[in-house]
Amino acid sequence: MTDALPPGHWLRTAALHTPAAIRANPCPVPASRGIYAWFFRDLFPGIQPADRLTRDGHTLLYVGIAGSTPTSTRTLRKRLTTHCNENAYRSTLRYSLGALLVDDLGLRPTFPYKQQRPIFEGETRLSEWLKDNARIAWHETPQPREAERQLIAALDLPLNLEGNHRHPFHPTLTAARKALGRPARPQ
Repeated sequence: MTDALPPGHWLRTAALHTPAAIRANPCPVPASRGIYAWFFRDLFPGIQPADRLTRDGHTLLYVGIAGSTPTSTRTLRKRLTTHCNENAYRSTLRYSLGALLVDDLGLRPTFPYKQQRPIFEGETRLSEWLKDNARIAWHETPQPREAERQLIAALDLPLNLEGNHRHPFHPTLTAARKALGRPARPQ
């Protein structure tokens, strides 16, 4: 691992894994801090294909981190298995994808308890969509937050919201997430 290389050098060479491979036992993802990237086969309406990193027919649309502070217990393995196995409440990526695919996949957002983020009835359909459409790569680094900041500044990452307010897709994704709504509280 050499962090002296240009930001994102690993995006062109790191192995691409399917969500099924990440759910496998043993899991190939290291239990360490780092940054990960999600590549998708299909683009969403409003995302232009020009000037995007594409590998094996999949286009880079999102990066995330694990272990943002030295004391964090979140590892690449924990974060990626959460994205692949859990629900939209536990995964910002699943929340965004669900908001964009709510009609296509027949998802229904529900807000159990007092959660601000939904879970989706039909979450297994979202998992199947990921299986068919997503590939994941990762890179171990002791400073994942800095690596993420550099990649968001240097690359076109339409599914990243934080630190990416100037991206042309930001309003579309924000509106899709907001459109999921939140049930009114009983009076």
